[in-house]
Amino acid sequence: MRARNAPDEILDAARAVVARDGPGCLTIEAVAREVGMSKGGVLYNFPSKLALLEGLMHQMIAAFEQSFFEFRDAASGQPNPTLRALVGAFGHFERFDPDISMAIMIAAAEAPALMTPVNRLIEGYTGRVLEETADPASALVILAALDGLRFQHLMRLPPADPALRKATLTRIQTMIEDLEPAT
Repeated sequence: MRARNAPDEILDAARAVVARDGPGCLTIEAVAREVGMSKGGVLYNFPSKLALLEGLMHQMIAAFEQSFFEFRDAASGQPNPTLRALVGAFGHFERFDPDISMAIMIAAAEAPALMTPVNRLIEGYTGRVLEETADPASALVILAALDGLRFQHLMRLPPADPALRKATLTRIQTMIEDLEPAT
């Protein structure tokens, strides 16, 4: 086994374990085997399974935010740019294995503070969305629809048909077009 300080490789290995074996099989030992390190090497970088899950969550947040800001820049100057960017970035969320999100949610049930960064992120997006519209109730309906689609993906609930999901996102985009911006 090799000894090194490689947090990104460890997180990649954790994702591989979860994708292949499921969230219940994520252990420090399994990640160490996957990355080719000693258990101590993994623990040096992530002192617990909870710390490993926190690392995965921060990696997911960073990837989502990068996608969000790209879409936000593209929507600059248009009405309701945050909602537009959230719909665009939703495609990025779809690329994440739902098992990773499920593992994080399982851990959050035991350690609710794990979700604090996600809650802050959502609170920030929601605040911006509400500032950008003259119709906050409709904006919240759109946000709830996006949350519902994410939940369906996470729980692998129907409708899983990609064409229907795409049509739903197109309908949400139409709702955003019709949403009156703040004056």
